[in-house]
Amino acid sequence: MVFLVLSSLSLAGAVNLRHKIADNEAHPEYKLTLQNYKGVQYFAPITLNDQKMWAVYDTGSFEIMAMSKACAVCHIPSSYIKYDNTSSTFVKGNGPMTNHHFAGGLVVGRQDLETIHIGDVGKGFATKNMPFWQVMHTEMKVWLAGQAQFTAIVGLGHREAHAQATSASLLERTGTSRFAICLQKGASNPGYIYFNPTSTATFTSTGGSGVYRKIPVIGKNHWAVTMDAASTSMGGTVTDTRCGVGQACVAIIDSGTSLIGVPQMAVPMISALAKKIKPDCSNMDQLPELTFTLAGQKFVMPASAYVIRFKVSPTLTKCLPAFTDFNMMSSHGNMWILGMPFLRHFYTVFDRTEPAIYVADQGENCQPVAHNSTASFSTFPKARQEPAFADTSEATLPSWAYGNSIMDI
Repeated sequence: MVFLVLSSLSLAGAVNLRHKIADNEAHPEYKLTLQNYKGVQYFAPITLNDQKMWAVYDTGSFEIMAMSKACAVCHIPSSYIKYDNTSSTFVKGNGPMTNHHFAGGLVVGRQDLETIHIGDVGKGFATKNMPFWQVMHTEMKVWLAGQAQFTAIVGLGHREAHAQATSASLLERTGTSRFAICLQKGASNPGYIYFNPTSTATFTSTGGSGVYRKIPVIGKNHWAVTMDAASTSMGGTVTDTRCGVGQACVAIIDSGTSLIGVPQMAVPMISALAKKIKPDCSNMDQLPELTFTLAGQKFVMPASAYVIRFKVSPTLTKCLPAFTDFNMMSSHGNMWILGMPFLRHFYTVFDRTEPAIYVADQGENCQPVAHNSTASFSTFPKARQEPAFADTSEATLPSWAYGNSIMDI
């Protein structure tokens, strides 16, 4: 859920924040559980002073946005709250209202300051006087219709702050150099974010611990990596491929995107793959594997990773492909989005210091395990071939998929 801020503002003293931060010492590992809503939204608490809200922790954005009580058009579930700025730790900013453009619609906000707790108060870690955007108005359909199970967005962009941001990021303020995301495999399981994960303690500047495969980040603003090829295969034989010579590609790994985003040049390949999926899910073990080659490393996804099950009725499900097509180019070529299906299949570490992304295979209970390059998904037990439940009608998309423009990643 990458978003673009079209105009900037200044907070009193905000430009000096990165030189005055007193609470940016590194914290020990903290595990935050992400609740799973219909396979297309994963959310966890964020607390503004003592006001607990539910947030999407989004690798595709950079700042914190919280739905304000002043937003009359914002509709939320009855058990949720909107942020009330009568908080004792609230500090009003001195900037104007600012437009933020998401794929789902316009968001209008004002940047203020608040004490922010990652997760619940006392369970995670906090930072004082943290700049955040108080959402005053929106045209986002999911917020207008009350479909969203989140009232805040927490940006986990990889740089200290986005080029247009006026303050230090949450990751910088909390001393977080690495975090990991793992959405647990299975029909409707939760996910997890690990801040400063202990499993990465053996990392060096040149590689991982042996469990992980390293992918250098090429994006200046986003978690973008080189995609050498995207291919389908049966029994080890490649049946179709895209990207490569004459078809440069790039992939953005985005926790705020519900599906796998496919550029126009790859639609024929994905359409052919989708046509093979039987609606009753009876041929899961006979479907091709989908392989993404990222910076020379092959990441293989079986059908259970790129197929989702949709509940047609309480007793009937239908299998569908977990893809969405869009028409967007980047400064590095055709753009793919590796969203929740990718994060449901792998254990992914985002390293701000290099920057780089480290990917491990996902073991039991979302634990990172070493990749077995000789394994074939066709030999896996059928128990592993269980697609996630997902309702694509409530899926979230990246904000930068606007059409025939060139995105600077």
